[in-house]
Amino acid sequence: MLAHHPESAAIALPDEFKKETEQFVDWILQVEEKEYKSDLKPFPQHAQEVKDQVQKYCLDLRGKLLNGQRLLKARFSQEEQENPLLCQQFSFASLEEQLKKLEERKKNPELPVFDFKTLQAQLEIPWSFMDRGFATGTQFLQDKCFDEAYDIFFLLRFLQPRIFEYWVCEATCLHELGKLEEAIKTYEMSLVFQPKNPLVFFQLASCLFRLNEKSAALKSFETCIKYAEENPQFEALCKEAKEIKTYLQQHNK
Repeated sequence: MLAHHPESAAIALPDEFKKETEQFVDWILQVEEKEYKSDLKPFPQHAQEVKDQVQKYCLDLRGKLLNGQRLLKARFSQEEQENPLLCQQFSFASLEEQLKKLEERKKNPELPVFDFKTLQAQLEIPWSFMDRGFATGTQFLQDKCFDEAYDIFFLLRFLQPRIFEYWVCEATCLHELGKLEEAIKTYEMSLVFQPKNPLVFFQLASCLFRLNEKSAALKSFETCIKYAEENPQFEALCKEAKEIKTYLQQHNK
């Protein structure tokens, strides 16, 4: 298995981003200080903890995105060596070029850096590239390389957050890695796009059961069954959910 993304301490935030982030956090803390009341923790200590948490979050986010890019670049380079025709499409080098353009755009104060477009749209990344990335993530998932698959799906979702499959695959990786609370939050986000997907409710129930939230797990299985019964495609899933629901009801008495 390939190594997971580098440790946060080994990743440096771009100076411009770090400066902007620190300014934003300082502004938030100035507002908070006016209403801060705590005899247990002095405000300077609280402020430093907030700054450390933001720094850790940004480093972790950057680490995931960088590793997702590294994994895709390695896979795409290998594919393009085996099939040179793929180089005629939107290659990873094209993505790197677009990212450089975005960095240049950020230096112009007269132009808005971000708008309501997704990052995929801003960078003009075609769906053929996203599909190649998704296929790579899926292969890592099938090979049980869950850390690597997670970073790829995280990157895809960062570029284009409106795709159900990116969210649910990211959640599946977290699920398999035992990060159950994170998996639950991500599964729930996927329901924004497919609110009646029985498989998501089945997976949610599985996470909740492993967290010993048996009552919540039972409700999730019931919801799974409700929506699965509406679609013959989920007949097998419906049957399994009913069997588990019966088991839970018998052992929760």
